[in-house]
Amino acid sequence: MSSSDSPPGLWRRFTAAYARFLTGLLAFSVAIIIIPVTLQMISRYTALIPAYIWTEEMARFLFIWMIMIGAMIGVREASHFRSTCGLPCPAAARPPCGSSRVSASWPSPSCS
Repeated sequence: MSSSDSPPGLWRRFTAAYARFLTGLLAFSVAIIIIPVTLQMISRYTALIPAYIWTEEMARFLFIWMIMIGAMIGVREASHFRSTCGLPCPAAARPPCGSSRVSASWPSPSCS
């Protein structure tokens, strides 16, 4: 029996379950953020409801957590972002498409 046929270990099962939990939590927070943003829009442009201060804070809080949870999911799935600031690198210095390298670079001669 090869190692690829063996069942996943306890740690792999735990991290897979945790990733499913984070994905569900991210979907839940996206659904919940609709409420304070909608209340903000309605209260800003109509006089139907008073302007609530907590809606802005809740939307900001949920947005920050959505970014952090999404970054964790992206790192686990190796689909995280790459940000390059400055001049574009020559095609030979670019990593291949689909690479999971995460970097933020400022203009440098080596473009690494």
